[in-house]
Amino acid sequence: MQLHQLLKKIKDPILDVSLAESTKMILQKDHLLLKSKVPLKNYAKDLKKQILQAAASQHIHIQSVEIETAVPMYQTQIPQTKIEGVKNIIAVSSGKGGVGKTTISVNLALALSALGAKVGIFDADIYGPNIPIKFGIDQKEAEVTDNDRFIPEQASNVAIMSIGLLMDQEKPMVWRGPILSNTLQQLIKQTAWPDLDYLIVDLPPGTGDTQLTISQKVPLVGAVIVTTPHDLSSHDAFKGIKMFEKVSIPVLGLIENMAYYQCACCDHREDLLFNPKSKQLKQRTDVDVFGQLPLAKELSLGIYSSNKAFSPYRAIFDQIAVQLLRQLFRMKPHPSANMPNITVI
Repeated sequence: MQLHQLLKKIKDPILDVSLAESTKMILQKDHLLLKSKVPLKNYAKDLKKQILQAAASQHIHIQSVEIETAVPMYQTQIPQTKIEGVKNIIAVSSGKGGVGKTTISVNLALALSALGAKVGIFDADIYGPNIPIKFGIDQKEAEVTDNDRFIPEQASNVAIMSIGLLMDQEKPMVWRGPILSNTLQQLIKQTAWPDLDYLIVDLPPGTGDTQLTISQKVPLVGAVIVTTPHDLSSHDAFKGIKMFEKVSIPVLGLIENMAYYQCACCDHREDLLFNPKSKQLKQRTDVDVFGQLPLAKELSLGIYSSNKAFSPYRAIFDQIAVQLLRQLFRMKPHPSANMPNITVI
């Protein structure tokens, strides 16, 4: 009881609640094991020091502290359905193309990985598979296991699967809906994913066949919507949010890309695409805004890294990842599955 009260006074740096709420405590003689619901790798050293000092001040005998990541599986829209090896699947979507969704998907995956999570990314854009290009993966054919499962490519500690790893990236995919649907399901379900805390699904823009297939067949804990402040982008983002609501998939948050331009010389900020409808979108949907990203060359050309040019944007993606984890932690139970019946003629 004393130890539980002690942990109530120490804050989880990611979830912004006490360690008593965010961890499971196991005391073995003078060794304390904390099982955390979020990756705390970057904060473990400081947290251990805080706990040991607080315990000593309260005359609680603890010699060592261990913090272990134990990310839970959150509820999905498809009960009793699971992708082998994957705990939580999060869709990244946009109503309109050209808003930087793939760039944000990649950087979000890398930011979660940097926090210490085990992360993968699935490229669900069959017609425009750009994930391998963003990771700088040369054209190559994915290897297959003895039991005919695809082996995902690894880059920057992220497991990657894309149709672009199986076919010529310069060859167009001229496929109708049923072929696309079957290919998507085969690709995500027959990939030999390593143990993952989070799998990011990079969806194509819009609300078409791919979105319906993923919503019906893949267990999603939620979706993140990428938009820009432009009125057309906001209009289509609203339709995307409503689509996810119809299929009982919670929208976890919004990310506004190209929200402003910041001068490299004087740091003056200019809201190039500002329009009042972008604020109306947040009010109409009651969806949290995880973050705003500027229109910047470094974002379009690079990916999450520690180099000096990218460092200001790395901090934004770190905060977006934290906001996502907080939203998952306090997420309400999903409503009953309300899957639409789709008939392909």
